[in-house]
Amino acid sequence: MLQLNVLIVLLPLLGLALGFGLGFLVGRQPARPESSANNATPRHSDHLTDQRNQLDQDVSRLQSHLDALEDHRQQLQSALDERRASVKQLKASLEAIEDDLSALRRQRHEADSLLNDTDRSLEELDTLRHLHASYDEKLNQLTQEAQVKDSHLSRLGQSVQAKAHEIEQAQALLDQKDAELRRLIRERQQRDIDISRARQALADQDEELAFLLSRRGGSSQPDIQEGVIIDKGPRQLLSGHPQLPGGPAPIPSASEGTEDDLTVIPGLAEFYAQQLRSKGIRTFEQLAFASPGHIIGLLEMPGHFSPDVDGWIRFARKRIDSR
Repeated sequence: MLQLNVLIVLLPLLGLALGFGLGFLVGRQPARPESSANNATPRHSDHLTDQRNQLDQDVSRLQSHLDALEDHRQQLQSALDERRASVKQLKASLEAIEDDLSALRRQRHEADSLLNDTDRSLEELDTLRHLHASYDEKLNQLTQEAQVKDSHLSRLGQSVQAKAHEIEQAQALLDQKDAELRRLIRERQQRDIDISRARQALADQDEELAFLLSRRGGSSQPDIQEGVIIDKGPRQLLSGHPQLPGGPAPIPSASEGTEDDLTVIPGLAEFYAQQLRSKGIRTFEQLAFASPGHIIGLLEMPGHFSPDVDGWIRFARKRIDSR
């Protein structure tokens, strides 16, 4: 492009230089005096004519060459204009390319930023994968522990079921024992009733015997028959221990301020002693002259427990005998 511009500038200068050279050559021909001209020979005139023709031909050639150069210059100018238009287009294209490059640079910067973000995201993803792996391992451990706990719970459940079955069997056995105890209590109450009736019959027989003895007019001293003492005063049948006449005989009342510690009797707790005192049984004498059925009727026994009321009465009678 630079050589073309130099050539376009040099061609006009070269044409001007050729014109000046021709003019200078023409102007250098000496002006001969008229006398010399008159004396010139035809040969010299022809020679000048030939030179002039030669110069004209040279000028014509130069002019043709100048015309050719001008045409070439115009062609070059057209080519230059075309090249300038092409350069403008190239500049426009270059500017567009620059814009595209700027956009590409921005996109590359954004891509770099995105790549950095992607790298950070990948690092975070790797971290999350490691965490996920550790969580999976912990989850597996927890699952194994849960399975072990489930097996333990299953065994415990089986043990609980076995214990529940044993408890049911024990409850059934307890119910059976409770029914037997109730039956025994009923039998004991029936026995107490039978004993009361037997005592009543013995009392009737004792009264009849006392009546017969009174009719015989026997002494007032007690008779001893087969280890049985028959007193002719208050008619009672004694056999080693004082016995109450059958039937609802009245219990002797305790003297005012007299009260025995009933809890010294084996099996008679303060719970029962308070109930007996509240019902008027405060001394050993009162307890000795009471019937087992009467004492049981006075007590409020918790659950299915039945105290040894007969043992209480026997102990009270022994205490009375030892006084």
